[in-house]
Amino acid sequence: RLATPGDIKQLVPLINTAYMYENVGPRAFKQPDALRTSEVSLREAMNEGVVVVALEPGIGGERILGCVHYREIPTSEGSASTQDTNSYFGMLAVDVAFRSHGMGRRLEGIAETIALSRDRRVIEIQVVNSETELLERYQRHGYKEFGRKDWNAPFLTQPRYFVLMEKIISST
Repeated sequence: RLATPGDIKQLVPLINTAYMYENVGPRAFKQPDALRTSEVSLREAMNEGVVVVALEPGIGGERILGCVHYREIPTSEGSASTQDTNSYFGMLAVDVAFRSHGMGRRLEGIAETIALSRDRRVIEIQVVNSETELLERYQRHGYKEFGRKDWNAPFLTQPRYFVLMEKIISST
């Protein structure tokens, strides 16, 4: 289902935990306090697109197990791609206990389905260059690199850039 403002308090820790490898451990490249999202930035993401959540029903309510952010890229904003009807997904996060069960792939597929339902034929993602496993995974899913984008954020502890990838999607 689509996330609502009432989901934000549950989504922020889920997303920040899923992206914690950016801040601590051997793969870290951001300052420890530079978290992936906040209530304010997540609310902005919901306003510029949609956030889809994967749920587990339970006694006492639903538990959010994963999410993905989808948005369309306005013509005025453009993209580095050669395509002109683009969409984008990002902030894909899955609860640590539910990883390696295909939930991330299903959320990715939902973003692609939303794009198709809105007559978008290309979907883009940005992957941090050091995340070789993610780059390889998206390549296996049909994404191809089409560019790179500098990332000069003050909270980076090591130089990084984004690898821009796109996939041409169809209803078949």
